[in-house]
Amino acid sequence: MSKPIILLDMDGVLVDHTAEILKEVNELFGKSYVPGDITNFEYTNFDPEERDFIYRWWERSDCYDLSRLDDTAIFTIKCLREWGRVMVCSTPFQGHIASKYNFLRRYFDHKDIILCYNKDLIKADVLVDDKPSNIEAFRATGGLGIIFDQPWNHEVLGARAYVLDDIGPPIMDYLMEENLIDFNI
Repeated sequence: MSKPIILLDMDGVLVDHTAEILKEVNELFGKSYVPGDITNFEYTNFDPEERDFIYRWWERSDCYDLSRLDDTAIFTIKCLREWGRVMVCSTPFQGHIASKYNFLRRYFDHKDIILCYNKDLIKADVLVDDKPSNIEAFRATGGLGIIFDQPWNHEVLGARAYVLDDIGPPIMDYLMEENLIDFNI
């Protein structure tokens, strides 16, 4: 039996730049945004010049140079690797592809890094993501889609994780129900 494939999104799941982005927006535009103010994935509730700044921020070539995974993320990945093949599946912006890839290589083998837009096209058993459309499309393929809680995805129903520690139990239940792994070994 091949190992189940568990896909983890990067931005908004393993790494969250929201506070950093909002700090810069607040300083530049004299605002006082907090993470809860991002109520949709496209930032449409922000003024156009603020939204443009945010999209330019994501295009920075050094976007991930100082990023790191916290201890919880490292531990979660280690535990999940006991159950299956853990891969990161992330949508890059053109300007930061090299920075994102170099960051991911610190934690993942190059064979376990997928940079793509349509995550539902990847043959996998589980996807943990914060983008509603990614989860909905993945669930339509029959896999377990766990929405990682963010202010922009509260309308999504079904399996939800509020912190990385939350993803283990639903993944374990799903893998056992689908006979993808035997935990009695």
